Amino acid sequence: LWSRLIVHFWAAEIERAANEGGEPTPIEYLQRAYEQTLEATTQPTEWQGTTTATGAQLHFENTEADGTERPVVYVTNIGDSQVLILRPRNSKVLFKTEPQWHWFDCPRQLGTNSPDTPRGAAVMDKIVVEVGDVVLAVSDGVTDNLWEHEVVSCVVSGMNEWEEAEKAAKAGSVTKGRMQFVAEKLMNAARVIAQDPFAESPFMEHAIEEGLAMEGGKLDDISVVVGLIRRNDGRRKEISKMRGKRSKQYKKLMQQYGLAFGFREPYQVLLDADIIRDADKFKMDLIGGLERTLHGQVKPMITQCSMRHLYNAAKEPGVSFLIDKAKLFERRRCGHLPADYPEPLSAESCISSVVDAKGSGRNKHCYVVASQDVECDDYGADGGGERESEG
Repeated sequence: LWSRLIVHFWAAEIERAANEGGEPTPIEYLQRAYEQTLEATTQPTEWQGTTTATGAQLHFENTEADGTERPVVYVTNIGDSQVLILRPRNSKVLFKTEPQWHWFDCPRQLGTNSPDTPRGAAVMDKIVVEVGDVVLAVSDGVTDNLWEHEVVSCVVSGMNEWEEAEKAAKAGSVTKGRMQFVAEKLMNAARVIAQDPFAESPFMEHAIEEGLAMEGGKLDDISVVVGLIRRNDGRRKEISKMRGKRSKQYKKLMQQYGLAFGFREPYQVLLDADIIRDADKFKMDLIGGLERTLHGQVKPMITQCSMRHLYNAAKEPGVSFLIDKAKLFERRRCGHLPADYPEPLSAESCISSVVDAKGSGRNKHCYVVASQDVECDDYGADGGGERESEG
């Protein structure tokens, strides 16, 4: 749970910062993710656990020479997982992180009873990369069982094998992408050594250096993520331009709603259960996204019916966490009590009764509705209704 939550919140922080622009600060993103994970795993839940953390973030920076952009990778690491950046065309390792230990087989880590924090222990490096470079993020289940030259050989040979198979096959018959094929090849190679009690592994060598009599590979979790640096043919600039245009439109719209109907910060945003679940599914920072969209602070709210929809799905993976999160939102009483309504109303029926209780066609309290329900498309347009949809 700890590792999944750390990644979830870390990805959300990176996404938030990417939309705001500026130079990345990955350690600060990880620190905030760490603090959010601590909060999510303390009372009333009291979940315990620890995890190492490693990540690589692609960024484009302007060069001082001619103003053109060049790709760089910000690598952040705490513990004994590893990021490697390879140049397959000459089988060269451009960069690799160094493991961080308290002592042998006890890496620095984040979590319960650990003294380590991202600000205090994480290391960040910035590496200039080129098109065709490969970025690997692997757990110690790989590095304890495969030597560096074996990792490089596995990646290069895997890429070559996939390309040969694609040439030989008819269009559409290659079922796996190139990087997925390479990741699985590397994972399987590490697993073979991990299960071999007589293999000469890096873990065995390190143990002997510590005076421990060990032989063979090390059975451990094996995680592999592989990414290829490639050109986007202007797509990134196009997306950035579209986002900027849409952002200006929303800003102008909210200014108009403020002048015409009295909308003020913090904007009162009614959320339904589906948008909360979908934001979590796609690892979106829902509140941050709404604030960027509306160009102002928001006050998240949820109706009784939407809470009941979450409770009805409580047995599904991850929903109990969302229920605890939704409890922090201000509750809007819709009046649809279980005694009168055994099943919660749909998002459209419930929220419309809150926005326009008298059916007058006006949004008296200046609510903004954030919903995935297409039926919630328009609430009291004449009275200043506004809807946001995350999709």
